[in-house]
Amino acid sequence: MEQSMKKWEIGANFAAHEDFVKLIREGNFTLHQAKCICYDIVSLFVKTVDKMNITEAVE
Repeated sequence: MEQSMKKWEIGANFAAHEDFVKLIREGNFTLHQAKCICYDIVSLFVKTVDKMNITEAVE
């Protein structure tokens, strides 16, 4: 997923997120485990964007 994020492949990113949601819904996870998976996904996104040094002008 990190490579598709770096290339801004939106379709691939959405597909990966849909797969994660499906995995969480169909899996036999506790609420704590599901939250950890979600936090890991968000963390990966933040780290990847940070590595890319993306800055956006705020008006």
